[in-house]
Amino acid sequence: KHPIIDFRILKERNYTLATVSMLVLGFVLYGSTALLPMMLQSLLGYTAMLSGLVLSPGGLVVVVCLPAVGILVRKLQPRWLVVFGVLVCAGGLFLMSKFTLGIDYRTAVQSRIVQSLGMAFLFVPISATAFARIPKERTNYATGLFNLARNIGGSCGIATATTLLARR
Repeated sequence: KHPIIDFRILKERNYTLATVSMLVLGFVLYGSTALLPMMLQSLLGYTAMLSGLVLSPGGLVVVVCLPAVGILVRKLQPRWLVVFGVLVCAGGLFLMSKFTLGIDYRTAVQSRIVQSLGMAFLFVPISATAFARIPKERTNYATGLFNLARNIGGSCGIATATTLLARR
């Protein structure tokens, strides 16, 4: 028997806004993450290993910051953490927008770290807001739609970024 998706869960306003936010976040996160290694490898001659080493510190920042953000969610309103995360993430993307063929390894790593720091401050508060008012018996539906939104956003972000790159 195929599972049925219960879209009535979208009547919960905070859940719907958080799900849409996660769709946009997936679009930006995956789109920008896909472009950086392509640039490093095709234009700057980095190996796949070196390109991966540019991205890795950003992942470590997220792993280190997530528990701290989890603690902050209990002490501060999630919206302020989201605002901080958006500003920091935008700052990282702004740094990346200034990349030229003359960037060095350190500059690429630092901008990725800034972007990843912002992402850490987005995932936890958005997730906490999404599920705060969802009844326990409907959590499975909510989790499935929430993750689907992030994955669709990511797929569209990668497709858009690579299409724009190919056409320009």
